[in-house]
Amino acid sequence: GGVNQATEGMKRLQGVSGGLSSSLKMVGLATGGVMAGLMALQGIQGMVGVVRSGFMMNATLERAELQFKVLLGSADAAKEHVRGLFDFAARTPYETAPIIEASRLLLVMGGSALATKENLTLVGDAAAIAGRGINEVAFWVGRAYSMIQAGKPFGEAAMRLQEMGVMSANARMQIEAMQERGASAAEIWAVFTKELKRFEG
Repeated sequence: GGVNQATEGMKRLQGVSGGLSSSLKMVGLATGGVMAGLMALQGIQGMVGVVRSGFMMNATLERAELQFKVLLGSADAAKEHVRGLFDFAARTPYETAPIIEASRLLLVMGGSALATKENLTLVGDAAAIAGRGINEVAFWVGRAYSMIQAGKPFGEAAMRLQEMGVMSANARMQIEAMQERGASAAEIWAVFTKELKRFEG
């Protein structure tokens, strides 16, 4: 009788063990399914991110072309200018949007004489040294340019550029002294540009 009870107990134990094993297998399959689902979801999210990024890029491109069409007075000139900015962005550590904004600011404040690829490069180099956004530096460079061209003091712009480490105190004093003695805007801007060229490369 004892042997029979022991045998029956062993069978029951084996049944429980088998059931537990099956349950664990089911948990494993479920976990694998969840992991596969998460991986698929991540893939979908990645694809959505790429699509969203593409839409945002197209929106940025269209907005930029519209802005520069108004500023340059020509749709063809705007497309060429924006294409050049995208190429410029591809060769620099800056995002496209701040570069477009920097170019727009230079164009608004100084016209085509200021908004050149050479000046944008100077501004970008200075911004990299200062650890500031290229559009922020462009704003104050543009403000300084417009004040110099108008023959007015550019103290606020000079102060901001000094705070960022873009302009030295010596350059500021030299430019202010040139303004006082009536130097031409071209002469003053040449000194200003020379100051920015310290950061070339």
